[in-house]
Amino acid sequence: MITENVITHKILEKLLQQDEDLQLEYKTENEKRSDIAECIAAMANSAGGFIIFGVEDPPEGQLPPQILGVSNIKKMIDRVHGAAKDCNPSLSSYVLVQSLAWKQKTLVVTKIHN
Repeated sequence: MITENVITHKILEKLLQQDEDLQLEYKTENEKRSDIAECIAAMANSAGGFIIFGVEDPPEGQLPPQILGVSNIKKMIDRVHGAAKDCNPSLSSYVLVQSLAWKQKTLVVTKIHN
């Protein structure tokens, strides 16, 4: 179960300084729901992690990533929650989703607890 109920700007800043790995994924808002579900399941079955939507995947080692933002925040949050429910068994109780303003854009940050 989720032990923390908020993702802070400080956490987001640290994440955006890292390359993707098993515990961090950058995604645009156009990601397919099935791909989101696959990523959630993989993280929930390992060490947990974060998916940040509204960020373009940077070439390896070229940080920080490009911030694109999310234009329809409610739709993105609903899609992430739907993807968590699509997992078998449902992983809804392991997923925290929230929006955060970052550099005049809005990102949707998902924390997956293992």
